[in-house]
Amino acid sequence: MRLGLQARLASLYFDLRGLDARVVLLGETVTAFQRTYDLMSFPFEVRKRL
Repeated sequence: MRLGLQARLASLYFDLRGLDARVVLLGETVTAFQRTYDLMSFPFEVRKRL
């Protein structure tokens, strides 16, 4: 019983670490998309002011 619980705990730990990595990756993806949007929309913002 104890060994089974330890194995389950280890499995959950690695699942959690994987999810943490995905959260970081998604955050970096959002940042990259925002930067791309900002760079692409800048010329249009300048044109609006002219």
